Amino acid sequence: MGPKLFILYLFDVEKKLPEDCNSYFYCDDGTVTTSHKIENVMQEKCQTIMNDLNEWFAEHSLFLNAEKTKIIRFHSYQNPIKQLSINLNGVDVQKGGSVKFLGVNLDENLNWKDHCQSLTSKLNSIAYQFKNLRQVLDEKELIAVYYANCESHLRYGVGLWGWSTGSKDVFVSQKNVLRSLLGLGYTASCKEHFKRLGILTLPGIFIFELCVYVFNNKCKFVSNESFHGVNTRQKNNLREKQFRLEVTRKSPNYLGIKLYNTLPKSIQESENLEDFKKSLKKYLSKKNIYDVAEFVIWHV
Repeated sequence: MGPKLFILYLFDVEKKLPEDCNSYFYCDDGTVTTSHKIENVMQEKCQTIMNDLNEWFAEHSLFLNAEKTKIIRFHSYQNPIKQLSINLNGVDVQKGGSVKFLGVNLDENLNWKDHCQSLTSKLNSIAYQFKNLRQVLDEKELIAVYYANCESHLRYGVGLWGWSTGSKDVFVSQKNVLRSLLGLGYTASCKEHFKRLGILTLPGIFIFELCVYVFNNKCKFVSNESFHGVNTRQKNNLREKQFRLEVTRKSPNYLGIKLYNTLPKSIQESENLEDFKKSLKKYLSKKNIYDVAEFVIWHV
């Protein structure tokens, strides 16, 4: 149908859903999120949403595929809960601990284990390809292939999963890709090669993407000066939000501000996004960061 016609066709689907629901439709995929504190109300609410969606799809000559529909409940690791039982046209909807949403694997605890495992497997395959490409391409061409086929995957959604436990395995795979690209031994150090080639490590990419996110959305954050008006050394820093849960403390809105505040003022005060990105990449390449935690500690 094309993107514009598709958007127009689905324009009124939200009218079928409760006001406290969020819906996301992209091509042939649709996602609805909702929440409630009471178990039986949550069960009833989700079943009603499924029925209403199914009714709307039928009215518009569309088919909601029960076999490809999945339900997932997000919860903290310390608070296990029972999965809901939802029915669609007489078929039980799949219950799963992980779903794929626009190329990102979401698990019920939001620990990004499945996504990191998938990405690690993909990078290991790319590392193998470089062994063959190295025979026909020079270093400059190999680096171009790296940016197109490796770093593009590392950057995608990294602000969400880049400081998870599984990211350490992804970083190991990134180093294996670099070793394969340069024809290095399996245990050879990559630290100086990252720096020489100007390639950001995974922790560097994570910091870069979060800082760019904050720079792009500075108008949504509050500075220390505007909050308390006291003339301190950190008055121009963005105010860090306080969160109770560890999973929330790893969110872009928390970590992004923390990392952004550690940057030199000359970078923070860049006139535009292009200058900010250029200065930030040069700064991070020089630092050659292997651990996000160390980067934060250095600036405390």
